[in-house]
Amino acid sequence: MRVFTLIIGFLLSQQIINAQKENSIWYFGGDYGNPNLPGTGLDFNSGNPIVLNNSQMGYTEGSAVQCSGNGNLLFYTNGEKIWDKTHTIMPNGNNLGGGVSSQQSVLIIPFPNDTTKFYLFANAGYPTSTGAGLFYSVVDLALNNGNGDITSIKKVPMLSQTSEWLTGTWHSNGTDYWVITSDYDSCIFYSYNISNSGISSPVKTNLGFNKLAKLSTIEFSNKGDKMTFSTVGNSSNIATRMIANFDQSNGNIFNPIYIDSVTNQGACFSPDDNLFYYFGYLKSGNNAELLYQCDLNSANIANSKQLLSSIYMGLHVGMKLGPNGKIYTSNVNSDSIGCINNPNQIGIGCNFVNKSIFLNGKLSGVVLPNRTFGKHIKPLTIVENKSETIISITPNPFDLDFIVNSSKQLKGFELYNSLGIKIIESTFSNFFESRNVTVNSTPGIYFLILYDQSDNSYRKTIIKK
Repeated sequence: MRVFTLIIGFLLSQQIINAQKENSIWYFGGDYGNPNLPGTGLDFNSGNPIVLNNSQMGYTEGSAVQCSGNGNLLFYTNGEKIWDKTHTIMPNGNNLGGGVSSQQSVLIIPFPNDTTKFYLFANAGYPTSTGAGLFYSVVDLALNNGNGDITSIKKVPMLSQTSEWLTGTWHSNGTDYWVITSDYDSCIFYSYNISNSGISSPVKTNLGFNKLAKLSTIEFSNKGDKMTFSTVGNSSNIATRMIANFDQSNGNIFNPIYIDSVTNQGACFSPDDNLFYYFGYLKSGNNAELLYQCDLNSANIANSKQLLSSIYMGLHVGMKLGPNGKIYTSNVNSDSIGCINNPNQIGIGCNFVNKSIFLNGKLSGVVLPNRTFGKHIKPLTIVENKSETIISITPNPFDLDFIVNSSKQLKGFELYNSLGIKIIESTFSNFFESRNVTVNSTPGIYFLILYDQSDNSYRKTIIKK
């Protein structure tokens, strides 16, 4: 048996190396009172975010941005229009069907089998947009001299009278995607499978609540197996914050659990999916907005909540996990955004700073960009498919080194960190059945995908102590 040694610690010690940066640039915000004034942006390519002032997108509640694997801007959109990498509206890039007053007005999903094409899902949801519904278009980066354009597949109707909710997550096979929205005036969710075959008919889930809180967002865990949303009763405007399970194999939503009764503000899962953060607006004499943290491993999640901060100015409607592992919060029409610096840390050690990044005179708008997907971004927990009898990792957990043993000849592997960011991709001219790997990086969870000669993939979760 041949044994090879590969040292990958140097690459792992870097934050996010080349070819893993599809989520590195955000454009969002703007001034509600001056909707034509361009909003703001952030660039995470250096690790820490740098404020951008080059956006051409006016005021919008929802937005989405796509970068290349190297972190270069490809395009950005508010669901009504789309701008290319030169900040020019694409020739066929108007009237895409979204509404700028929908908090989740747009979502970008890559074609699973085409590196130049993307689905653009645009949402004009009730109650603050037209209620026209959900549409999709196709972006092809090969058009318009490589700057991209909307193809003839444009503004195709999918569902009428949607809410403002629109987001996505991965399929359990690690290749396909799910796109999720809901009815405006019921508690019915719609899950569309995006695969090599195209867009499926929706899977419908009715959770039986009276109605959903439409003036908010739905958010997924990083694994993609949990989602959070809010419900509203007939006689109250106070929302009920919920968390439910999501079956990534079939698109069903089930087992909703109660978290809290608060107004429906921003929410987000920690990078390791062990903690859950949400804002709630307390209508009292001081009108305080409260930031809470819950332990998702607790036997009673609702009772595990800790109050982290009381804020007496602003509405924090948006929360988003950044590519640097920090959670960012948007304060409506503020000159700054907040940050949870250590979101995997229980209690006040998570270090929330309300005014963390000032936006150089720009305003934050309402929410941060919708979730980003890419060829180099994988779910936190990658399905372990058929690997138990083919691949073994010893020891696991490991201190510094582990050995990959295989009953098949392997030709390469990919390694992902706990954020789902690809750290390294290696292929070899000589096939191997055993390989020793040294990891000189911080302790944590990593995900290893190995490929055999026939391009079958075998996935393993490994833990560095």
